[in-house]
Formats: sequence, structure tokens, C-alpha cells
Amino acid sequence: MADKTPQKVYDLNTKQRKLSARYFRDADLGGRSPSELEAAGKLMAENNPKQVSRMLRRMDDGQQAAFLSDDLDEAARADLYKAWKNGDNVRASDVAEASSADPQTVRLIADGSGDVDDAYDRAVIQAANSDSVASNKQLKRVVRKVDELDGTRQRRAKQLIAETDGAGVKLVDELDDNTLRRTLRDSDVEIDELSRATRKYGGLDEDDARQFRRILDDDDLRKSWVRAAGHPDISTSAVRTALKQSDSVSDDVSISEFKPASDIDVDSDPYYSSWYDNPRDPYDDNTIVIDGKADDSLTVYRFWDPERNNHEAGPWVTDADDIDRLRSDDSVAPADIVDRYALPGDADKVTRLDVDEGTNVRISEAGENFGNDGGGIQYEIRGDDMMDESSELKLDDLPANKDGQWDTDEFLSGETL
Repeated sequence: MADKTPQKVYDLNTKQRKLSARYFRDADLGGRSPSELEAAGKLMAENNPKQVSRMLRRMDDGQQAAFLSDDLDEAARADLYKAWKNGDNVRASDVAEASSADPQTVRLIADGSGDVDDAYDRAVIQAANSDSVASNKQLKRVVRKVDELDGTRQRRAKQLIAETDGAGVKLVDELDDNTLRRTLRDSDVEIDELSRATRKYGGLDEDDARQFRRILDDDDLRKSWVRAAGHPDISTSAVRTALKQSDSVSDDVSISEFKPASDIDVDSDPYYSSWYDNPRDPYDDNTIVIDGKADDSLTVYRFWDPERNNHEAGPWVTDADDIDRLRSDDSVAPADIVDRYALPGDADKVTRLDVDEGTNVRISEAGENFGNDGGGIQYEIRGDDMMDESSELKLDDLPANKDGQWDTDEFLSGETL
């Protein structure tokens, strides 16, 4: 009887070739270059062709091109396939490792289960193949930092990156390890607010980003800052303004809290009702206000007009350092200062006040008023003695010492420097 082994081997090989051809077709590789088709065929020949076909089929055109590119090392391609096979998607650490050798990197479609781990992996993969990260080294650092976190902190870090893409990668990378751990551990910091604040962090320049991180490092300010910066009504521009204000006043004021201006109800605040009948909201709802206490160095200017029942003891004052800087600048006209601080056009007197140390003050952005645009730093002096029901306030009641009085026009022109 003839030996049938050669025929069986032939039949088996023929069947395998047919299966491989079918899996190759099923992979939907239309439009791939000869070298990319060769890479796909080699991966199928060396691994389970059905699984390779399934993985390739789940990629879009750009993802296939990146995965099969000549620029991707074969070993990295094989490792990515194995990672996908083991977890039904490619993990972030695998992609970060591969992208260090492959500038194009690889983007794979995750299974869309909604799991935080999978969402994190998708975000890292997307960041690796976009302009949202500075370098592949940055991506590797972030993946390593997240891997070194434990329990809840790691979970929150993954969620942060998953919800913010490149901005989360940037923040996690640029925060020092201690600040990152304390921020993620802080139960008072809501992750959704932190995510919204982080998206705005991604749009900041180097100086503002550094100030953002300084505030996160402050255990007393972190909660209120994240809540304010992460408020849905607060724009990146408003965050930028608040950061510049907080940095500018840091030598004169001990900051205690940040607030979205929309949270302030002037009708229920006795400070306003003691001064005004039917008080009008003095803030733009889309800005951040800063509460704090004056240090012994806080000096302000009060612009006023006695003819309007408006005297030098009023609560609204301007930042003296900024005013003096503008007055000494020959390129800045008096009208520019009036516009920046939205000063009343008929204010013909200026008084300099040294605010008592420990006095409550509120810092905000001067809004549009009296036909002027505003935008400068304004203070509200919120001393306890200023809130009497009579609304009658003499200079002696003001928690500040008077130090000079000038004519407004001469003052703004720089003649009284």
C-alpha cells in the first residue's frame, strides 16, 4: 500500500495557503503599498493569521499605514501585536515603548468598552500620534509616572489623561512627583473639575503654566483653584488672567481662595448692601475673583470725586504698582490708564492708601464701566468697619493710612512721580 503522508502534507499546506489568503483578504488591506503588504504577510506567517487579520481589520487606513510602515522596527511590531492579542487592545506602555523608536508610532482601535484602563490607553495612543505631546520621551515619562502610582491615585491619573488627551499628558509630566501625588490623593478635588482645569492648562504659556503648578502645590489653595479654573463658564483666557493676577499680587496679598465670579451673590452679601441700594453685580460672570488678606506692603490708589458724594474712603481701589508702572511709561497716555481701570471720567482726586496688614481684600479684573474697557487689577477693601448699615464711612474708619492726595490729571500724566 502506498505511503499517503506526502499527499496529506500537500493537502495540509494547500489548505493553510488558502486560509492565509482568505485572512489576508479579510484584513482589508486595499491601498497598502507592496512593502506594507509584505509586512502584513510576514506577521501572519509568523503568528496566528486569523488574529492578525482581525487586528488589521479594526484599524483605519492611517493606523494600518503606521503599523505596517518600514519605519517601525519588526520587533516593535511583533510586540505590539502580542500586546493586542493578550489584552484585545494595545496597552499604553507598549505604545510608549514602540514610539520611542518610531516617530510615526502606532494607533490601534481599542474595544470601546468604556473601561478607564482602556480609555487611558486610547488617549496615550492618540497623543503619541499627534502634536499634543512634545516628544516620545515625554510620553514614556508619563506612562512610567502613572505606572508608579498606586490605587486611587493611579486610577484618577488615568482618568485625567483619558479625558484630556495631550493636556493631561503635559500636566502629569510637568508636575513634580510630590505635587502630582498630593493632587490626585486630595479627596476635595473633583476629578471632573480637575479635567476641565487641565484642558485649560494645555493652552497656557510657560510662565502661566508654572504659576498653575505652584497653586496646585499649595494644599490651602488647590481645591478652590481647581474648582474655579475647572468651572464650565471659565475660559482659558480667564484662567490666564487669574494666574497673572495671583502672581502679580503675591508680594502684597496672602491669597486665601479663588472663586468663579458667578458664585458671588451681591444681594446676599452685607458688604454690598451696606454701601449700595439695589447693588449691581460688579463682576463679569466669566472671570475668577481672588480673596485674601493684605500684607504690610499693600499700597493702592483711590480715584474719587467729592462732587459725586464719592470720597477717598471708598472700597474700590486700583493696584498702585501697576498704576505707577504705567505712569512712568512715556508710551502710555493718561487716557490709556483711565481705560485700563475703567475710571470715572469726573474723578478729579487721587489718594494713595497703605492698607492695614490683615485687612480682607478681594482682587478682580476691572470690567467695562464709564465707557472704558477695563482689564486692570482692581481691589475691594473689605474691612469689617466698612460694613455699617448707615453707609456713612469716614476716612478714619478705613483700614488704611492716607499717604498723599493729587489732582487726577497731573497724577496720570506722571508729574507727581
